[in-house]
Amino acid sequence: MIAGIITRGNLLIKNCIAQHLEPVINKLHEIGVDISCKDNCIRVVANDPLKPADIRTAPFPDFHRRTAFNDVVLGYRSGNKRYHRGHSSR
Repeated sequence: MIAGIITRGNLLIKNCIAQHLEPVINKLHEIGVDISCKDNCIRVVANDPLKPADIRTAPFPDFHRRTAFNDVVLGYRSGNKRYHRGHSSR
């Protein structure tokens, strides 16, 4: 998904379970990426400009402390960025 965002491409990911990626998909929607999920496929289409958003890290299934998603998406878009280190209440 990150490759599609960086290249501003139209990416189709096959044979995946979208429910396993819900936190990532929700955050990508928040920053302006079009994502559709159907029949074990995810379509990713990045739009310009991406919007700023905050990321709060927490243990699985939320965002891990350091991931390519956090580093690339936070660094690639414009606007104010905030990266919070949090803890799960589980």
